[in-house]
Amino acid sequence: SRVVETIREAVRQRSAYDIECRILRRPSAEETWIAVTGQVLPDASGQPRQITGVMFDITERKQAETALQQSEAQLRTITDALPGLIAFVDREERFRFVNAGYERHFNLSSDRIIGRSVAELMKEEYDGVRPYIQRALNGEQVSFETTVKGPAQEETLLATYVPERTSEGAVAGWYILVTNLTE
Repeated sequence: SRVVETIREAVRQRSAYDIECRILRRPSAEETWIAVTGQVLPDASGQPRQITGVMFDITERKQAETALQQSEAQLRTITDALPGLIAFVDREERFRFVNAGYERHFNLSSDRIIGRSVAELMKEEYDGVRPYIQRALNGEQVSFETTVKGPAQEETLLATYVPERTSEGAVAGWYILVTNLTE
């Protein structure tokens, strides 16, 4: 098993080990996740003498991680299917989430947008939206229309910025929803 092989390798390397694995509990065949962590203890000559370790039941954590992954996948599917641009920008004005609409609009993959600043991505349009960004960072939900250069013509867009607050009430960033009003 992977646990046994990890411990054997720790003995060969004379090092600590950490592993997470799934086990089936008998007789119910209930799935349980455990984290195993330990250390190989040497004798006076440096040879492995004994192995210490502890196991933790991490089933609830794994179930929560799975539920979170499923929720994130559902959110991604929904936001990518919408006809607008949806994003989350943090307090430092860096993109942390963008939907497929953002990728199409800027002709960049999400990994080329995430981490970039609003000013860097929007270039000359940034000065026009900066006052609205400040209002969102001050905790105000704001909507405004703006005109930008599109690939074939000027486009009229409706942008809505919705502040996201931490549990302490501080603004952590804002959500962006942009819809095209040109037609």
